[in-house]
Amino acid sequence: MKLIASAIAITLLLVSDTTRQTFESAMQALNAGEYPAAEAGFNKILAADPRNVSALANLGVLYAKTHRYGKAIQVYQRALRVSPQLPQIQLDLGLAYLKQEDYVHALPTSGRYTPDPPSDHQATMLLATCLTFSGHPDQGLTLLKPLMDTADADPAALYLLGVAYARAGQVEQAQEVFTKLFAGSATPTQANFLLGQAYYEAAQFHEAEQAYQAVLQADPSLPGAIASWAR
Repeated sequence: MKLIASAIAITLLLVSDTTRQTFESAMQALNAGEYPAAEAGFNKILAADPRNVSALANLGVLYAKTHRYGKAIQVYQRALRVSPQLPQIQLDLGLAYLKQEDYVHALPTSGRYTPDPPSDHQATMLLATCLTFSGHPDQGLTLLKPLMDTADADPAALYLLGVAYARAGQVEQAQEVFTKLFAGSATPTQANFLLGQAYYEAAQFHEAEQAYQAVLQADPSLPGAIASWAR
């Protein structure tokens, strides 16, 4: 399950034409994957205006895209000190923490569970992931179950639901979810391998071992099967 930071469109107010042109060039470079040029542009703006939220936010996105999550966290925090109420920056800060498997700090805004599910799908997924992997799978299930009410349920949400069930000790429900997720989209051997991966993530090691053994019996040459079972 992947959650990805995205470029943040924040209108530049009361800036010079030169700053606006630099920002637009940096954004074009960011969107084109030309990261050194984008980084140089955002840093040029920040050298003149260290509190420029637009440059800070998108520099954080750049750092996240280039896997420098510690730096991303630092600039997101700087941006939020300037403008604390920008939800996209709060979400991207949570995603950066999530990439470091720091689930407690990844919990959006307050760092604790809020009983009312966020309306934004990505924010819901972030919060459910953090709860599931920080020892609160029951609360994660509360957020994830409503996402299953649509005919085109997000496969990532369905996978996380299975992991949450497994971590909550509800193995039968987890099996049902994984079976539904993998039905028609993988061979039985591939499905068992994915099940093993999911159970391993859920710390259900006995079930993971059974799934990996089934894979090895059916196809010992499946890439990753032996290494996954051995770990």
